Amino acid sequence: MEAGVTASILGMDIGHFYGNLKEGIVIKLNLVVVDGEIKLYLQKTTEVWIKVEVNVLGAGRISKTQKVLSI
Repeated sequence: MEAGVTASILGMDIGHFYGNLKEGIVIKLNLVVVDGEIKLYLQKTTEVWIKVEVNVLGAGRISKTQKVLSI
């Protein structure tokens, strides 16, 4: 299943990303205030999940995995 994502961090557009949800769409971040990656992927063939693993300047590490939607 192909998908596209437009991402923004703190109001800054960081781009459009496309890929296969089965393998995962990975957005790698290397900005002044944010470093790490965000991954969107398919789980159980009908659920879209997001995994966030980033370091935010002044806030520390954010590590979170959450279901986004069922399809």
